[in-house]
Amino acid sequence: MFPGSAGLIGIVLTIVVLAAPAASRTANGIAALLVPTLAYVAWRLIEFIAPMAATIDPRDPVEEFDIWLTGAVALLTLAALTCVVRLVAVAFRRVPLSRSARLAR
Repeated sequence: MFPGSAGLIGIVLTIVVLAAPAASRTANGIAALLVPTLAYVAWRLIEFIAPMAATIDPRDPVEEFDIWLTGAVALLTLAALTCVVRLVAVAFRRVPLSRSARLAR
């Protein structure tokens, strides 16, 4: 229950962060916190996935749970990578010359 709710909250926060403008320091700070958090939850969920070759019967509840966990790990990893892309884009963003000259004084 905890990993599922943490993953859902993380994905919703990722969507909110992506909707914010690139200059938002709050959104960039949240993105910086979300990357390790989402990656850690995804990494911990991977340990619970049983070998997928156990059975190919879709009615098997264990196999159904494994497929659900695989989807959850994929979504959490995608959310973490999206935050990484935002942070890289912010890091390599060009600062306008007028702003950099103001900061240099």
